[in-house]
Amino acid sequence: MDFCNDKDNISPIYNNYSYYYRYNIFLSLDKSSQKTEISNKNIEILEQEINDMSIQTSELDEKIIEANTDKFKEKVIRNELLLQKPGEIIIQLSSAESQKINFESSQVEVEKPLDSWLDLIF
Repeated sequence: MDFCNDKDNISPIYNNYSYYYRYNIFLSLDKSSQKTEISNKNIEILEQEINDMSIQTSELDEKIIEANTDKFKEKVIRNELLLQKPGEIIIQLSSAESQKINFESSQVEVEKPLDSWLDLIF
């Protein structure tokens, strides 16, 4: 009796291993597809973050360009450093003086800038 040529003896064992290997291949493919799906979602998230950061970078570039203009530098020098041109008089109004609060009616009354100037000068 030739064992290799006897299909009746090998067939049940071969079939059991065949199902086992097919099942393992199926599980492996399923896990691979799940990993691929997760990777694709991560790629989408990272691409969105890249887009958001490129928008943020372009906004910061615009702010840098604006900060290098003479008009912006003069604004900072006048408002934050309180420097003035020769012969110029600076009148600084605090925000508390330009707003009057009526506590009885719990409403905020905002005074017009012209009224603030007139009260200050006269």
